[in-house]
Amino acid sequence: MRPTILFAPLLFLSTIVFSQSRIVLKPENHTYYISTLSSAKDSAYNQIIKLYNDYLKSNPADYLVQIEKCELIDKAYYDEYDDYNPKYEEFDACLKDLTTKFPPVPEVLLYKADHLYGDSAKVFLEKIVKDYDNNPLPWTGKGIWKIHEKIARQYEDDRLPFRAIKYAELAQKENDTLDISLFLAQQYKKQKQTEKAIDILFSHIDSTDASYTLNEKGKMLLELGAPDKALKAFQLAHKDTTAWIDSGDLAQALIENGLIAEARQYLVKDASSTWSYPGSLQKLLQYDIRHSPADTAMSTYRRLVNENFWYDALGVNRITLFWYEPGLGWNFYDVIHIILLILLLLLTIIVPYLWILPIYAIGLSLKKNKGLTLPLNDFRWGLKHFWIISSVWLCIDILTSLIFDYDNLIALYTGNQTNNVGENVVNQNEANLALFFFISCLFVTMSFLRKSDLNIFWGSQWTKGRSIGIGVGLALSLKFALSFYQVIYRAFNSSIADTSTILSINENILSINKYYHPLVGFLFVVIIVPVYEEVIFRGIILSSIEKHLKFYWANIIQALIFAAIHQQLKLIPFYFLFGISAGYYRSKSQSLAPGIVLHMLNNLLAFMAILWLGDRIQSF
Repeated sequence: MRPTILFAPLLFLSTIVFSQSRIVLKPENHTYYISTLSSAKDSAYNQIIKLYNDYLKSNPADYLVQIEKCELIDKAYYDEYDDYNPKYEEFDACLKDLTTKFPPVPEVLLYKADHLYGDSAKVFLEKIVKDYDNNPLPWTGKGIWKIHEKIARQYEDDRLPFRAIKYAELAQKENDTLDISLFLAQQYKKQKQTEKAIDILFSHIDSTDASYTLNEKGKMLLELGAPDKALKAFQLAHKDTTAWIDSGDLAQALIENGLIAEARQYLVKDASSTWSYPGSLQKLLQYDIRHSPADTAMSTYRRLVNENFWYDALGVNRITLFWYEPGLGWNFYDVIHIILLILLLLLTIIVPYLWILPIYAIGLSLKKNKGLTLPLNDFRWGLKHFWIISSVWLCIDILTSLIFDYDNLIALYTGNQTNNVGENVVNQNEANLALFFFISCLFVTMSFLRKSDLNIFWGSQWTKGRSIGIGVGLALSLKFALSFYQVIYRAFNSSIADTSTILSINENILSINKYYHPLVGFLFVVIIVPVYEEVIFRGIILSSIEKHLKFYWANIIQALIFAAIHQQLKLIPFYFLFGISAGYYRSKSQSLAPGIVLHMLNNLLAFMAILWLGDRIQSF
């Protein structure tokens, strides 16, 4: 039956005009009409719009029907796949007509608020709140809490979330059945009000909550460092056997509450979900290595590598098993894994030749063919030392990843990211990773120094006061240059990091500050790292290159390497300028002092910003 025939009785009845009363029948809800639209859509749609228009002509004050008409126009032709409505202009005209005719009506204001985004939504909602504060009467029983919730979510991504908290608390106060505890907890976390975030979440954990909601609350409580409260949320969520629950997070909560034995069943369940490989199976393996018998751990390991050889590509898990239980048997594939690890470490010896040999060859050619002569400097290091420090740096970087971030390293081989989504980046592992890397680099740098090298820290060209003054001036100038660079960059791309986050190790430092002490973070970031990086880049690397190339090129090369190792693409211009400046004044002063002072002050300012901003840095 064609739609036009289907709608014929409705059209007939709804358009009958009684000669005495002139009453037109009220149209149905827009959802009814949308559900009946199929073939001959345009014809049926136009007839339905006529129904609304005829009714509104006789009942111009019925704003609810006007809203229904706009809803029909908005949704009848909407394509969810392309997120496109070909009737958008018609809808926009309907919305403007609605808000022009009924500007103060709460339902109309709420409807318009649903269709505004960005700054225009904030301005519109702020005006509603201001009008409500002056005259709350029209909103009695009309749900002003909805406006407060909407405006809270508009401020969700603000760096200082006090507005979001203010309006969310108002919404919750006005509607005691509203649960926006997850939203509020996230905002409190940004404000570093951890206890308040935990309290608001835990006070809104209820057995009537949907399993998904309980699971999300449990994950958030884990991030906030309240595993005992997270456990309750996960246990309530697991009562719904039909819903998907993150068994891995529940297992983590059990482990952190000392319920080690009880956790394994949930890790096994999580590992049974094929979509979650390899992360869930790796978590089960780590659990078994620490808490299960050796044969159980080996069984889990075999399951992991049988699933995919590359899930333990470099044999780190097999080495760990050997460490805990040397008597476990080896097979051919275990040996292949170890061979791959050895080959990777050997590559750290070979790879530096990619930049060492070209420098040597070009320098040799210039000396022979161009008669290039280079001035002597006070630094004894040559290309051999450049090769050694490059090799050792790569080795430290790889070992750090193998020991503390192996799962993510394996993802490079498999293309499968481990299931760490939502995991808090500020954790004990990040703190240990940073300290291992810093201490390793410090010891390696010290091994390059002799007693005779101590004079390079101050040199003989400049006084100590002049070196310190130049370093301070450079640091302040570079801070100004970075701020200017960010203003220019934000004009084209708003995602650039904040001035306070110029360190590439924010999560590491936040973790050290939390799990050790800020003084430990200060010692490494402000004192140790600047010293060993200046020795490496402005000492070993720069001096070795300038024995073969003119200083101009040597300085550019070391600055490019310095920028690259910080691994922040958007800030490469800043780090390059930093390296160029430090290298130039090292040459002028024949000492590392200006660069070390520059580096220390720069890192001090960044470290102070990290202390002040805390966890909020992660959201920038």
